[in-house]
Amino acid sequence: MNTSLVTGPRPGNDPWVAAVHADEYDNRPLGSGFLIDSRRVMTCAHVACPPWDKNAALWVAFPKSDQLMDRRLPVSEVIAPSPESKRHTQDVAILVLADNVPGELTAPLRRPTAGDLVGEPWWSFGFPDDVFGSSSDGEVGEKLAHGWIRLDTASRYLVRPGYSGAALWSPTYHAVVGMVGQANSRGDALALTLFQADKCLPDEKLSALTEWSAQDAGESALAAWGWTLEDDPEAGRHWKPRARGVSTDAERGFRFRGRTAALTEIVEWITADEAPRHVLVVTGSPGVGKSAVLGRVVTSADTAIAATLPQADGAVRAPLGSVSCAVHAKGKDALEVAHEIARAASAAIPQAVSDLAPGLRAALTDASGAPFTVVIDALDEATSAKQARLIARQIAIPLAETCADLHVRVVVGSRRRDDEGDLLAAFGDAARVIDLDNPAYFEEADLAAYAQATLQLLGDERPGNPYADDRVARPVAARIARLADANFLVAGLTSRTRGLRDTVAVAPADISFNPTVAAALHEYLARLPSIDGIAAETVLAALAYAEAPGLPLSLWGVAITALHGTCPTENHLRTFARSAAANFLIETGVNDQNAGVFRLFHQALNDALKQSRNTENDEQALTRAFIAHGQTRGWENAPAYLLRSLPRHALRGQVVDDLLADMTYPLHADLRRLIPVVGPAQTPEGRGSALILRQTPLAIDAGPAERAALFSVTEAQEGIGRTYQEHAADSPYRAVWALVTPQAEEAVLEGHTEEVRAVCGLVVRGRSVLASAAEDGTLRLWDPVLARVTRVLQPRFGGIRALWNCTIDNHPYLALGTGDVVRLWDPATETGAGQLLTLKGHGSTVYDLCQLQAGDSTYLATASADKTVRLWDPSTGDCVRVITGHTDWVNAVCSIPSPHGDLLASAGVDATVHLWNPLSSETPLRVLTGHQDAINAMCAIEVGGDVLLATGGSDATVRLWNPVTGEAVRVLSRHAEPVLRLCPLEVEGQSLLACTTGDAIQLWDAASDESVVTLRGHSDDIGALCTLPVHERTFLASGGLDHTVRLWDPARVQVKEAHAVHAVCAVSVDGRTVLVTGGDDGVQVRDVVTGQAERPLEGPSDCVRALCPLVVDGRALVAAADDDHCVVLWDLGSADVFGEYRGHAAAVHAICSLTVDGRTLLASAGADCTVRVWDPETAETVHTLWHPYGVYAVCTVDVDGVQILASGSDGPDGRVHLWDPTTGERIGHQWRASTAVLAMCSFRIGKQSVIAAATIDGETWLWDAATGQCVHDPEEPGLRHTGAINALCAVEHAGRTLLVTASSDRTVCLWDPATATLVMEVPVRHVGLGIAWFEGLLAVGLDRGLQVLSFNLPS
Repeated sequence: MNTSLVTGPRPGNDPWVAAVHADEYDNRPLGSGFLIDSRRVMTCAHVACPPWDKNAALWVAFPKSDQLMDRRLPVSEVIAPSPESKRHTQDVAILVLADNVPGELTAPLRRPTAGDLVGEPWWSFGFPDDVFGSSSDGEVGEKLAHGWIRLDTASRYLVRPGYSGAALWSPTYHAVVGMVGQANSRGDALALTLFQADKCLPDEKLSALTEWSAQDAGESALAAWGWTLEDDPEAGRHWKPRARGVSTDAERGFRFRGRTAALTEIVEWITADEAPRHVLVVTGSPGVGKSAVLGRVVTSADTAIAATLPQADGAVRAPLGSVSCAVHAKGKDALEVAHEIARAASAAIPQAVSDLAPGLRAALTDASGAPFTVVIDALDEATSAKQARLIARQIAIPLAETCADLHVRVVVGSRRRDDEGDLLAAFGDAARVIDLDNPAYFEEADLAAYAQATLQLLGDERPGNPYADDRVARPVAARIARLADANFLVAGLTSRTRGLRDTVAVAPADISFNPTVAAALHEYLARLPSIDGIAAETVLAALAYAEAPGLPLSLWGVAITALHGTCPTENHLRTFARSAAANFLIETGVNDQNAGVFRLFHQALNDALKQSRNTENDEQALTRAFIAHGQTRGWENAPAYLLRSLPRHALRGQVVDDLLADMTYPLHADLRRLIPVVGPAQTPEGRGSALILRQTPLAIDAGPAERAALFSVTEAQEGIGRTYQEHAADSPYRAVWALVTPQAEEAVLEGHTEEVRAVCGLVVRGRSVLASAAEDGTLRLWDPVLARVTRVLQPRFGGIRALWNCTIDNHPYLALGTGDVVRLWDPATETGAGQLLTLKGHGSTVYDLCQLQAGDSTYLATASADKTVRLWDPSTGDCVRVITGHTDWVNAVCSIPSPHGDLLASAGVDATVHLWNPLSSETPLRVLTGHQDAINAMCAIEVGGDVLLATGGSDATVRLWNPVTGEAVRVLSRHAEPVLRLCPLEVEGQSLLACTTGDAIQLWDAASDESVVTLRGHSDDIGALCTLPVHERTFLASGGLDHTVRLWDPARVQVKEAHAVHAVCAVSVDGRTVLVTGGDDGVQVRDVVTGQAERPLEGPSDCVRALCPLVVDGRALVAAADDDHCVVLWDLGSADVFGEYRGHAAAVHAICSLTVDGRTLLASAGADCTVRVWDPETAETVHTLWHPYGVYAVCTVDVDGVQILASGSDGPDGRVHLWDPTTGERIGHQWRASTAVLAMCSFRIGKQSVIAAATIDGETWLWDAATGQCVHDPEEPGLRHTGAINALCAVEHAGRTLLVTASSDRTVCLWDPATATLVMEVPVRHVGLGIAWFEGLLAVGLDRGLQVLSFNLPS
């Protein structure tokens, strides 16, 4: 099989591309194909069958193969579905070649389902014109019927008929996943998945190529489909050397010895008839041989590598094909490990780590039932301790526990501990441990045999080696083994030192050494010569800091210079790395840029070399040197290592600000690695860059040009500067300026499909985690730094109404209120919400929980609609007390700290607060009254050294109480809506109280009764609130009825209230263009260059919904429609009110100008179900056009030179009517959109007059105004947003007519209306409400202000 690592959509090498020909010499292929094994080519039935059925010959060329480029191979047989009538939906054929071709030329294949491929990128190479071919790429747009998928493309090179039969390459799966078929001249294309092709031709047994016990299909099948070591970039660096008992693939020889007990147990584990529901963990101290043991299992199970083992090799082997996937976790995060496993199984590529287990289960359910064994080595060397634990908890344990019935087995190799402590504790009770330090798994004879093989340098023998004679070597090796403290690494270093350097054999009795890796390594390196005057230990120390996969040669030199001041020449460094003395220590490999890279082969060597160094100072020096190198090269040309790994060097060196000072770096860096480290930024510039990165999650998967555009929008809206606006000069679009109230939201977390009822912040093993629960029955765990979901649980017990972070024996637990039951869950060790400690006793819904300390014990208190509060012992699940006294539902409980133990407060629908001694009093200590309606929330808050109780109720007040005296301290009553949630927090030393009212969060200074700031962003009521720590800052998290969870940084104070801009238009006044905006703050005239308001237009206007410029008697006017049933006209020259129209009986939502008999009139549309045509000079109504529902859109359209009025109404069918403005009569056609029409415009496509109508469900409909025909197929998915379309307009740009739409989904889209295709999507971060095109720029009115964009589109 031929495959290689790539960085773009194309495969690294594709000799499997085939062209199907009618004869041996013609220059016009019939179609395309691809090689699936040494004798078979796959293509379309409609390419191969017509000529073959007529007894014509077929030939296959491989024009991209160096070996076969000049040959054409005859076809001996064509196999296609039968009967012929099936071949429309089963358009696949197998061409059997007359001769074999080399098996290594076959395509790498995977068979994910059609649904798994939707949204994934694709690439294909076909032959649409001639023998030279062409390529195209794009995204899988839709899952179609009969196993087909639709291929969408924005490529200038479209998929055309000659592509039929071409391989569909998936960069996600690094493999061919389907076959292009039924391409046409319009560039549309469909593809048949290989998953379905297998079903179309069952007798071909294509599925055998995908089975994980693939040896039955032969070696060529194994090489063509499924995981093999040859595909694995870690094969040469990690697995193959372990098979031979050497350190690196460059080191020759075969020295693997023994480990019989451990190997036997592992092999029995992976071959048992029943898959155990545990993870097999192989552990031990550094150098004890964990990777050697697992390497032996993995490589001996691989057909190709097992064939290379020596005949004399008698060590335990794993059965061929018994390992389905092996992952070396060094330098990888959990999601990368999940992706590798999913690709090996042809499963859906998981978007979150928690998606792997269900995705793998779905893939294996359709498989043959053969065992699927996963080996994960070097768990402790993942990118971070957090990621190592994620791999354990969200990959290894779920696979072992939930997929055991599908014969899934998981083996993990790891040290016991890492920087955060006991790593094996992450497995809890789900692990069976093989500890190689246990004498049961160690035979000194094994270690002696290994030491002897290394002494003798077997396979790479040194002339004159005094230990060549077994009789001399055996006692020396035995002595080394006895002193090495069962450590293979120490024995290997010591043996190699003597095998390389001794000229006379040492007497065994004279051998003495410290059995530590550091001592053995120091002794070994001390005997190595210097390189250009630099000690070998110094040269290798630079590699001790290398992240996976290692440093390229140039960066190795940079690192040595940073740590030492000078470095060897690259040639001398390369020679040293390849020397017999050094290649024992140094792994070599290739990175994503196919450049050679170097790292030390064992983590214990890294630790030993860094032991006596100041690692923080070293990391500072390395970071600064790497930054300088990247800047000199240009980040677009920088080594991939710097783009991926530099952030962690900066974090360890505490110089994140140095990295963020370079604004070009984030355009090219791996943002998944950069964003998590930016929290500690301290300088204003660093904090600004960090804010841009955190606020622009869409940039993570974008290229540099698109990132610059995305960053420019965030930068402009947050008022941080203009750096990215300049960087984006060549991007498809960029921000010109913005007047947007900066949002306090750090992130919007989307995924819940129903109202979010509870949120809770907790710290799990030193990491902040946010939990959210919703009416959709899911519990989601989020990483607040990356703003991404890390786990989704769908417990069987349904909706969760309350969450609380409680601590039991210094361990965090999450308490969940689910119906009338409370459940305790340990997020650090459990994999799901199925096995929980259950607290039962309430007779109705639990609405709130809290933890309190009473005496020497910790208790959990719960409040319920059954009018009781219950006290529980969370360690046993026992109810220790039932507290009664309320006369209605109890909505809230909280603990109040006091010197004599916590007090318990409860409150509810009876509008009273009860204060309790939680264990002793049968009656409340005090009953606090004052609220006039139900109390919804409570919390304790420290104010001026005193602990007060805050309560919030449906009477729209917040009250502060002294819990000791029961006195009311003050009332915060400036709320318009019920107070639903309360939360105390401290911001920069100030004690604040957060309360939710409606869709807003208000922050109050509890000491002064002053409102500090109002946080807005939710579009519906907020029903959940909590705090959580993130990078030494306190964030607020809120959950709303709008299905979202939002993170807020309350320290980022909003200096002004956000004002929505509902409408915007450009007007020429005295030869100068100005922008006029209308919204919550009335009508403003703004400078087009800066956006600054020149003057407000004072007058009787409420919230403005629509604007319309017009000219009357040579005067430039603007008409503004508002919520006060009024349309006001201003003279823009004088800023005076020109007139008013008050003919509507409800809010006016749309307005346009028209000409009737030479007069300029206005048509205004309102919620009173009318469109009113009136004279702007006299304010007299000319016509009233009645509708069955409210009217939200109106425009004019020219039909055959006659101006007609069009209106779009509310209601279930979104009707569009045409009117004669002269008579006021309804004329012509009437259309129905899918739902309520919110915006309309008209334009021309050639000679065709088109009306566009945008709806509340995100669709845009196009109709020919003259014929009434729909311009585009309404069944096609084009011209759609995922939220309501609030505005649209037609523009001329770069010689093209485009349609621009602004939506509640926070995007602005540019469309080609002639083809109903998307030209560009611009995320504007806020709800788009209005748009106007002027001087090549687009002004967008947002729910938080105004944004102006420029575009760089091809003609």
